[in-house]
Amino acid sequence: MTESSVSFRPAEHRGWLRALAIAWIVFGVLAIVMPLAASIAIELLVGVLLLVGGVAQTAQVFRLHGWGGRVLALVLGILYVVAGLILLAFPLGGLFTLTLVLAAYLLAGGVVRMVLAFRLRPERGWGGFLLSGVLGLALGLLLWLGLPSTAAWALGTLVGIDMVFGGFALWGVTGAASSTPPPATSTAA
Repeated sequence: MTESSVSFRPAEHRGWLRALAIAWIVFGVLAIVMPLAASIAIELLVGVLLLVGGVAQTAQVFRLHGWGGRVLALVLGILYVVAGLILLAFPLGGLFTLTLVLAAYLLAGGVVRMVLAFRLRPERGWGGFLLSGVLGLALGLLLWLGLPSTAAWALGTLVGIDMVFGGFALWGVTGAASSTPPPATSTAA
């Protein structure tokens, strides 16, 4: 089977893709309009994922007889369970913690992209890395300096914005699909 024989054609799934795009946009707008509710929902989801992952890891450890890393894997599984339970029991505290982690991630990522931009200079496009780094650094500082109040809106707003952009991008693919003829398939291997 050649690569060209298995391809995704948005035009064949336009209806479903547009419905998905609309759903992403609607839920994204709701997250932006109700950032605290969306932020808490995200925090609770992370708590559930940690709890389920920790239980699964802990259960798996008991099936791994003779493995040298068994004790450390058990400790890690227990840590996941404890972290998940803490996030579920104290959602506002968990929201603060996740926002703090997000701020640190954006700060570090911004600095790294800025350093990378100067290493890429004079290559074409280095300015995009610099701009991305500056924006990441600025957003990280905004979240960090605004804590604890930024915890109430940051996660929900940022995820909402991402969902809206993702929905419009998906819509754009379906619109482009209607005006683009399907690619020619080749029989050469």
